Amino acid sequence: MSRAPDIPNTFQTAKYHEFVAGLRKISPVRTDFKVGQVVAYVNDYGVIFEGHTIVGFADDDLFHGKFIYLNTDCYWCAVAPGSLRVYDEGGDFEIREGEVVYENQRTLD
Repeated sequence: MSRAPDIPNTFQTAKYHEFVAGLRKISPVRTDFKVGQVVAYVNDYGVIFEGHTIVGFADDDLFHGKFIYLNTDCYWCAVAPGSLRVYDEGGDFEIREGEVVYENQRTLD
């Protein structure tokens, strides 16, 4: 299992682990994403946040197609598969027009 994001106290860390334990380990819809996979997340403004791990899936994709959970500071917010970028064998990922890379300042693994 991936390490919890930097959460300030043990109560919140316990809540993170409780939340992750309740997630599905298999996607509710067909996708190539898997629990444990490291991805880059692109927000609605095109900013890329690197080095996040998929920790689980929602029961369905009814929340605007968002059903993938990451080990971020907002771990309870699901993201859509289209907002994730997969790393290739060389450790790079595709940057699309209008996206800006933001490198995380801390390691989450």
